[in-house]
Amino acid sequence: MKGFTLVELLVTVTILSVLLILSHGFSNNFLPKQRLIAKRNALAGFLQYARAESVSRGGIHVCDKSTACNGFQKGPLVVFHDSNDNHQQDASEPTLQILETGEQQRIIRNGWGKQDYLYYNAQGALQFQNGHFLICDKNLGTTLIMNWRGRLKTGLPPAPHSQCMEHQG
Repeated sequence: MKGFTLVELLVTVTILSVLLILSHGFSNNFLPKQRLIAKRNALAGFLQYARAESVSRGGIHVCDKSTACNGFQKGPLVVFHDSNDNHQQDASEPTLQILETGEQQRIIRNGWGKQDYLYYNAQGALQFQNGHFLICDKNLGTTLIMNWRGRLKTGLPPAPHSQCMEHQG
């Protein structure tokens, strides 16, 4: 006689149930958190690039291209050398690098004083601008902290964040 016993069938169903439960949790929590970590790392690399360029070019601006450097809204962020110091990107000032945001992602700037941009001087330091970026993907958020010297450190791990929920839309 060939076939399955009741015990073998129950063990198989139990294993499949556990795998199904784990895969559901994997896709609901793990992947969005990994997307946030990837975006935070991309933002860190983007800002480090801007800092390095400021040392070689003598001053670099980072701002939100969608607002013509009048605030950080939803991106994309651009790096450019502001040759006439008007704190806006003119047609004669090429974009050195651009950081796109995903459809459900936002980069919220907290702190930084009253400027609508970041300015790295020729030493790679910010003009006494310090604060943090909150990177949101739907209701999850993580932070990237920057001091006035332009140095970065990662902040909170990805988790539900009230400020991300407020800015959904």
